[in-house]
Parts: sequence; structure tokens; C-alpha cells
Amino acid sequence: MRWAIITTGCLIFFLAGCSTKNPPVMDQRLGEFTLASTHIVNNLHFKQKDTIKFRVKGEACIEVDPETLEYISGPKDNRMQRAMDDAITKGNEQGFEGDILINVRIENKTLFLEGEKEWWQTSNLRRMECVEVSGELVSLER
Repeated sequence: MRWAIITTGCLIFFLAGCSTKNPPVMDQRLGEFTLASTHIVNNLHFKQKDTIKFRVKGEACIEVDPETLEYISGPKDNRMQRAMDDAITKGNEQGFEGDILINVRIENKTLFLEGEKEWWQTSNLRRMECVEVSGELVSLER
């Protein structure tokens, strides 16, 4: 009987020690702004009611290890600025003229993307830590 209790206790300890808890998933708002731009803006004048608005979204991500959160790849600096530039550029590429973002939302998010699975990996999910910026692209009054 004593042997069974010791064996069961060792088995529970072994199984509990082998289970790993993954780091928490990020879903955090970093701020909201009435007006934001990373482009140089001189003599800022615009009228919201007279301006056609377009909602745009941009992001800047880095890849991290899913278990340790150790950095793998991607630009680590100025991620909020990169995401805002990405949003403005994407809007302009879609044919929407605009210089600035209004009603801006900035969020920190964790995304999981499917990647190629190497022979030694247990999962093919890639963990991306992203700064996401969305807002209404508006033109300045000239």
C-alpha cells in the first residue's frame, strides 16, 4: 500500500512538472487619441464635418517564442509610429487622400499565425506581438 501511494505521488509530481503554462495572450489598449499623425503637419486646419473620412488600420509586429516570449524577428523600435505610418500609407494606397488620423485607437495584441512546421517542433503556430493603430483618415483644410 505504501508503495502504491509513493508511486502515485511520484507520477502526479512528474505529470505536473511536465505540463507547461504558456505566457499570457496580450490584448491591451495602449491609448485613444482625438488626433494623431506621424507625418510632419504644418498649420493644422481641418473641419471634421466637411472632411470625407475613411477608417484605416495599420500594424507593426514582432515574432516571439510562444513559450518564453524571447524575441525572434521584426522591428523592435518605434512600433507605434510604424503602425500609424502603415495605416496612413494603406489608406493612401487605396486611393483615400489623407494626412492625419482622427479618433485613433492604439492596441497591443497577440496574434497567432500558422507557419511551416519543422521536424522538431510540436506546433506550427507563430506568436506575433503587434501594435495595431486604427483611425479615420482625413484631409487637411488647405
